[in-house]
Amino acid sequence: MKRTFEYHPPTICYDKPAAAIVSEAEYDAKRLRALAGSKVSELIVPKKSARTWTMRAGELCRVSLPEGSQVGDLNLWNLANPRQERFYSGKTRQIHSTHLKTYDRLWSCFPYLRPMATFVRDSLEDYGIDRDGGSLHDVAGTRCDDYIYKLITGEDRVGSCHSYLTEAVKEHGLGEQDVHDTWNIFMCTGFTRDTQQYFCKPSPARKGDHIEFLAEMDLLVALSACPQGDVSIQVGQKVPDEKCFPMKVEEKPSEPTVGRYCSRLAAGHPNPIRAQKCGVESTTETLADRADLGEKYRPPLTSHLPPTNDGFPWRTDGPGYRRALNKSRLKYCIFFHYLLFFVMLVKLSADILDRLDIFILEIEELQIPAPLWWEYFWCLSVFLSFVGLAAARGNRVNDMKKYMVGISTVAFVPLLYCIFYYLNDVLEYLNLEEGTDLDDTDIFVWQGYPYGLLWYGFVLMAFQVHFFSLFFAWNLIKAWRARGSLKKAQ
Repeated sequence: MKRTFEYHPPTICYDKPAAAIVSEAEYDAKRLRALAGSKVSELIVPKKSARTWTMRAGELCRVSLPEGSQVGDLNLWNLANPRQERFYSGKTRQIHSTHLKTYDRLWSCFPYLRPMATFVRDSLEDYGIDRDGGSLHDVAGTRCDDYIYKLITGEDRVGSCHSYLTEAVKEHGLGEQDVHDTWNIFMCTGFTRDTQQYFCKPSPARKGDHIEFLAEMDLLVALSACPQGDVSIQVGQKVPDEKCFPMKVEEKPSEPTVGRYCSRLAAGHPNPIRAQKCGVESTTETLADRADLGEKYRPPLTSHLPPTNDGFPWRTDGPGYRRALNKSRLKYCIFFHYLLFFVMLVKLSADILDRLDIFILEIEELQIPAPLWWEYFWCLSVFLSFVGLAAARGNRVNDMKKYMVGISTVAFVPLLYCIFYYLNDVLEYLNLEEGTDLDDTDIFVWQGYPYGLLWYGFVLMAFQVHFFSLFFAWNLIKAWRARGSLKKAQ
């Protein structure tokens, strides 16, 4: 009997602290004062790359889309203490929500836990929450990375928000261990209601859309123009280059007059772009050179995760890895299924062309034997591969069961028929005495080879492909069921 539970209405887990509530009028005034000043700096983050910049407390930053729809992954550090104090997406999510709205704040990590920046402007604020629970600018996802790409595809790659951000912060003496979970700007995401899985939608952002935030402390900021573009394509699949666009960053001072700002810059602000804008001599110091950091910087690390025997820096004994591995292997089996289908299509080409009344002399001269019913019937199994791929992509147990039943019938039955149909020819061939001419036997021969034996070679390969397809599909079903049972138990 299924267990029932008493219903309780949801309770907001964290009361919002006073520091999380800002005066909208006050921050609107701060924003307008900053906009009234001259532009401090401007930079372009090229597509599929990342850039860094620094901000002083009170400055306004606008991130916009100059060419087309594009999402970005943003990191923040305390400029004076980047090794110790950085953006904490998890606590920001608990204090505000999974998707930030104007006048929400971005909070730093323990033991500091204080506002680093305040979100003050969103040209897409009217999007709200859609019918599927999707919304914009989340602090729920992490960032795309090459490690998960390898788990999904089995392929090595260097080209993700994580690797872009890691490369960008090296000039400031930081490394991979300093890159952290991001604020995913312009990204439309949510959680499915039935499985509570993280989903994405194509970003509704278009050319000219922008967000703005005010710095609450001196900041080092890094932004990656995500290689997923507008995230209309699932992670792990190839993204056309034309889906990706650059992003534009503009900074405004906290005061409407630039003279006061430039005098501060001349005193030693580590930003040559700003120095050039203000007409003062640039300082060449990096974060590692600043005397007020209170610690020496270590050289950047290539990875903060312990490598495994195969060189892959994540654990390979967990259920998530095994699920990804079985998915990858199932896809390889389906790929070989396609190759066998192509071979069968070549075999059937003479009959197909004959039915279409198309004459090609070279094919006719091959004298390809007329096909039997099972050959066409087996070809239908290729359509089941689409069911299997969709089931693997969506983690759907019932669809994967349909795939297994279909392969067991549409693929295996005609192959078994082939085995029995040509069994006598194959046995007779195997029992021939040495030197016997095949033309003197009842064995059906094509191009000098026993026709049945050629089919046995095809059947052997097909049996292996289909068997392993069923094996990996069944492993996925067991893994999905185990995960479902674990969620229910929790």
